[in-house]
Amino acid sequence: MDTYQDKPHIALLPGLEGTGEFFSPIIPYLEKHFKIHVVRYTDEVTFDDYVNSALDQIPKDTPVSLVAESFSGLIAIALLESKNPNYRASVLSAAFCKSPLPFFTKLSKYLPKWFFSSNAVSKALIDLLATGADATPDIRDKARELFDKGSSSQFQNRVNIINKVNLCRKLKKIKAPLLYIQATEDDIVLSDSGAKIKKRAKNIKMVRVKGSHLILQTQPEKCAELIISHITSNSQI
Repeated sequence: MDTYQDKPHIALLPGLEGTGEFFSPIIPYLEKHFKIHVVRYTDEVTFDDYVNSALDQIPKDTPVSLVAESFSGLIAIALLESKNPNYRASVLSAAFCKSPLPFFTKLSKYLPKWFFSSNAVSKALIDLLATGADATPDIRDKARELFDKGSSSQFQNRVNIINKVNLCRKLKKIKAPLLYIQATEDDIVLSDSGAKIKKRAKNIKMVRVKGSHLILQTQPEKCAELIISHITSNSQI
């Protein structure tokens, strides 16, 4: 049996909450197969700050696969396009190469801070759009907890970054095989965002999984199976 040191390396890049704590439901299924590095964001301001922050936290001297959720799909695309030979088969979950909700992200910089803070309205939106009806009470509570802990300025800044960045053209330069996990009932990243990525990436497989936007959290076992299969079957690429 392989030792922990012999396992392939994967880096988990978080969604808008930025802490990496929300990977807790899927990590138990992945850690049997991979050495896991969880990327965490703190006080980044610009998109380049986020890319460089992730780069600093990802192993540089060994092959590594990226598993990027939602917001971090942009960071993963930027990293994978960089021609670093150590980046191997990677995964994008509920991700996008340009704003999935352009009207909202354009409007975000004009919205008051309270809209991005923890309150009854924001929690209702999380329940409705992010976790969905299929989420367990634990997942719903965790989503609310992370939103409580987050900074309204950070959330607003990340949404503003989504509005500014368009990496669709960079997808064609990515050589690593990609798996795109699309949530069938995602009301945040709609199906056309996945279609844009699939159209431009050279080597990509798309799999639809029943559930809401936070599909890695609400369907962790199924998503882990897909991630393990994709990375191990493309381990030499």
